[in-house]
Amino acid sequence: MDLQEIEDIKNQHLPDPKFLKKDSPLIINPRGFRPGSVHQEVFFQSIPRVLKVLPKAQFVCTGLIGQKEALHWVNQLGIENNVVLLPYQDQTNLWNLFLRADVYVSVSSHDGTPNTLLEAMACGCLPVCGELESIREWINSGENGLLVDPQDPQAVANAIVNACQDKDLQQKSKKLNREIIRTKAEVQVVRKKVASYYESFIRKEIKDG
Repeated sequence: MDLQEIEDIKNQHLPDPKFLKKDSPLIINPRGFRPGSVHQEVFFQSIPRVLKVLPKAQFVCTGLIGQKEALHWVNQLGIENNVVLLPYQDQTNLWNLFLRADVYVSVSSHDGTPNTLLEAMACGCLPVCGELESIREWINSGENGLLVDPQDPQAVANAIVNACQDKDLQQKSKKLNREIIRTKAEVQVVRKKVASYYESFIRKEIKDG
């Protein structure tokens, strides 16, 4: 990913989306609807538990507008005043949301490395994710994010509350995650690694051939 593009969006000072509430913790879930891997039902079940502690918290979910399951969970749980369902966002609007959000949530039990996780880390969101091997490559729980049982609503809720309230963890994770993205995922770094891999492969083929 290109960190400069994120800086450019940040420097544009784009207006806040109209639905955002001021002085409210902002939690973003951009994973859409992926049955069997991303447990959105667990995410929604965690929200009433979070609201018991943080009644003003606002949850923004991209890629879920018009999804019957999402509407069912929101209405059944009575959380419509705290949840905004959005369509999928273009890159600029999504990063604009990440730059304003306090917490990124991805509750999955089967996953690779979501692009949105890396983007959120680069934008300063504190990640709350399912504890998976692929995610542990990027997140050390308690240092630059929080990893939880992705099928336990209470565990997810506790992590979201902790992420919103722990200002020291927020500041620490911003610095760590920025550096992690700069050294492991920034576009120029990745290009050099890919070029180096193919160069070594070609040299080996020439030597063996």
